[in-house]
Amino acid sequence: MSQSEILIVGSGVIGLTAALYLTEKYPDVKIKLVAREMPPSSNTQRPDSRALINDNQPPNMEWTRGQWASPWAGAIFHPTPNVAPWRQRLETESFRLYWKWSNLDVTAGIEQRQMRAFYDSTSLVNPKTGVWAKKLMPKFRWLQDNELPGRGVTHGAEYTSINVNPWVYLPWLRQKLESEFGVKFIRAEVSSLTSAVQAYKSPNVTSKDVIVVNATGLGSRSLNDVQDENVVAVRGQTMWVKTSYAGPQALRTGEEYTYCIPRTFSGGIILGGISQPDNTSLEADEHLKGNILERIEDLMPEVFEDVTSKQEEGVDHGSFGLGESKFLYKGKPVYVMKDIVGFRPGKTDGFRLEREGSVIHAYGFEGEGYIYSGGVARAITDYVGDILSFKQPRSKL
Repeated sequence: MSQSEILIVGSGVIGLTAALYLTEKYPDVKIKLVAREMPPSSNTQRPDSRALINDNQPPNMEWTRGQWASPWAGAIFHPTPNVAPWRQRLETESFRLYWKWSNLDVTAGIEQRQMRAFYDSTSLVNPKTGVWAKKLMPKFRWLQDNELPGRGVTHGAEYTSINVNPWVYLPWLRQKLESEFGVKFIRAEVSSLTSAVQAYKSPNVTSKDVIVVNATGLGSRSLNDVQDENVVAVRGQTMWVKTSYAGPQALRTGEEYTYCIPRTFSGGIILGGISQPDNTSLEADEHLKGNILERIEDLMPEVFEDVTSKQEEGVDHGSFGLGESKFLYKGKPVYVMKDIVGFRPGKTDGFRLEREGSVIHAYGFEGEGYIYSGGVARAITDYVGDILSFKQPRSKL
């Protein structure tokens, strides 16, 4: 069999997780990852994860600049209601991956945390069939009526789920891929998948023997040999707010999209959310900040009480490298460590996960990249297996 090589284009959570699965399944196949933006290398910017735990500090955040979405994702696991069985399998694989690492390596930036999921009549019509993951999620229970917030919430569930800190997890993944599996990371901007193969394949490998994983997200709209016009940038805006709150995370879906995510190793909480397909503004909308806080006040009063209570000003955030602004809401100060604006890689006709010859496409997951990453990586691994099997020489009878 001729020598094969795998080239992953894109280093968001989809590309990195695909690399992890592929290295474990095919340790003898050389893997390279090419991307314009990527997490810091283990031997340059990223500090020891155990120091992060001891100091309650995230890693240096210079690498989070740019328009890629993975560093700024909410990154909590919440099973999507009312989805087809094949999507359920993708989500189940992801949950099992995060659960494994939350137990094996505290430095991965993954923690188990109680989740409160709230629904209305548009997001959960039939709770008996819509919430398929009741047996998957530990300690699952339906909330009683007196435990539900106001303003249209019809159902609620509580269970143990996963909270991922991208500022720790993504560098951790890169460190693991480089140091344990020898994956080569190449920082570059490419105009097409074909040109990436020509530029970065090994000299002793022919182009036809390179398997390409397209995990470029928004880049799939502009790549010359993809040009997917259905790829759209969906604007999100959140607030990283200083808090001492350490209780459950929460998410409401349906007519309102609201969440609060206590973030391990960050000293704060992520409050959101906004989903705006037609907005390309990079500036934080001050009106939306007030709107987010109004919804948080309704959804999780205990969170609202904590973030609007008197907080200590002028704290040196060290490796945060960020300032702190005071936002007044109903006359109460909320100390915002960062207003976050990002663009999720959406696709109007649904995400693409398919094989096209020796190219495997995996993009368009919008705000669900972390929810699907493990399942997508497993599917990519299976596709690669099909390609490698096809390349095996057949015996002549």
